[in-house]
Amino acid sequence: MFGFNLAQWFDDLNTKWKLLTAFGMVSMIIIVMSALGVWTTERLRQQAEA
Repeated sequence: MFGFNLAQWFDDLNTKWKLLTAFGMVSMIIIVMSALGVWTTERLRQQAEA
């Protein structure tokens, strides 16, 4: 089968890169969730003032 196999690519990485990839993904999720929380809090504050 031709094409890019993401699972095989990840299996071929050494442990350092697997950990860095995992921490990077978790960090991105935390950043997105934090931004969403700040945005939602600001919207609620504006609605409370109205």
